[in-house]
Amino acid sequence: MTYHQKNSIVALVSNLLIIIYAVIHFLIILNTKGLEAHSIFRLWFITIGLTIGLTIINTILFHIGDAVAQGIRTRGTVEPRIDSTEDERDHTIKLKGSQVGHIAFGVGTFAAMLSFVLGSPALVMFSILIFSGLLSEIADNTTQLVLYQKGI
Repeated sequence: MTYHQKNSIVALVSNLLIIIYAVIHFLIILNTKGLEAHSIFRLWFITIGLTIGLTIINTILFHIGDAVAQGIRTRGTVEPRIDSTEDERDHTIKLKGSQVGHIAFGVGTFAAMLSFVLGSPALVMFSILIFSGLLSEIADNTTQLVLYQKGI
């Protein structure tokens, strides 16, 4: 498994955990308080902060754990190294993943604008935008993993 595949897996798991957290808390807020601006904005600020922080922390911890596991496997005879070189295939896969992520975010943005035009409150539009951002990251990372597995 390459460095880029590991990064995609870590980012995918982080984003899945964050979207599960966001959906659960959004439903709790919706059922208890309704669409209250303070609660919704607080949830989304926490979600965005978690997205940034958790992805960085998980990536660092995963690579430390991977280096330790590699050191144990080689019994310390070979210094652990991370091969983060990027060839044309990696670049193409990253671009295709970004394309799918951008399309997913575009569809989410369209849905958010449509909800606003159809008379939904601005908080619904804002929430759809945040959800589409999280879903676009998941689509991006999933596409990259699929393309790496196919060997494209």
